[in-house]
Amino acid sequence: MAKRVGTCQLMGTTGPLRKSHLIPNAFMRRTGPEPFLESDGKSRTKKRQTGWYDECILGIAGENLIASYDDEAARCFIDGGFTYRRRRLPSDPNLLIDDFVASESYMVHNADVRKIRLFAMSLLWRAAVSTLMPFAHIRVSASHMRDIGGRLRTGQPGHYLDYPTWFGVFNGTTELPKIVPVQSTTIPFIRFFLDGVVCYISPRRRVRNIEKFSFPIMGEAHDRFSIHCFESAGSWHDVS
Repeated sequence: MAKRVGTCQLMGTTGPLRKSHLIPNAFMRRTGPEPFLESDGKSRTKKRQTGWYDECILGIAGENLIASYDDEAARCFIDGGFTYRRRRLPSDPNLLIDDFVASESYMVHNADVRKIRLFAMSLLWRAAVSTLMPFAHIRVSASHMRDIGGRLRTGQPGHYLDYPTWFGVFNGTTELPKIVPVQSTTIPFIRFFLDGVVCYISPRRRVRNIEKFSFPIMGEAHDRFSIHCFESAGSWHDVS
C-alpha cells in the first residue's frame, strides 16, 4: 500500500505522513486480548481494539520529535509506577494494587520537567489539529496553535504559567476506562486520560487569576513536580 503523502502540520514539510497516535500508544495498551472500553463521559460506552490515531497530521520528522516527548512521559509515569499498567496484580491483571491515597500529593523526582511540559503541549496540539470526530470538541485558537507548535519545534516550553499544566493519578479502587479528552465546563483546563494518570493543560496561554486554583502547576522546578491523587471509586472521570 502506498504511503500517504502530505504536509506535516508541525514541521511544514511535504512528504510521507505517519500513523500518529493522538494519545501515545504506551498509555493505551491492554493487558490481554479483550478490547478496552471507550467513553466520553456522556454517550454510550463503546469497545475499541486500538487507540486513536491520525494519518494526516505528522511527517517523519514531526513524529520523531513528538515521540521524544512521549518517551520522557512514559519514563516518568509508566516506569515510575503511576499507570494502571504498572499497578496490576501479577496473578490477576484485572486487579490493581497500589498505595496511592486520595487527596494526597506525591513528589516526582528526577524528572525532565521541560520535556513533560512539552509532552502536555503536544497532547493539546495533537487533539486540536486532528479532524477525528472524537476530538472535534477540542478547540484551540489559531494563534495559540502556532505558538504551541513553535515551542514544540524549539523544545522550549516557556514560562511555567504559559499553558499551565498539572498532573494527577487515580487510586486503584476502581479502574476507569479509556476516555477521549474532556474540556471541563468548570475549570479552564482540558483533561487527558493516560491509563490512570490524568493531565490537565489550559488551551489558553495564561489563565486569569490562576492563584485561586489549588492545583500543583508544574514547572517552577526543572527536575521535580507534584502529582495529586484522586479517588477513582464512583468518580467516572469527574472533571471538577
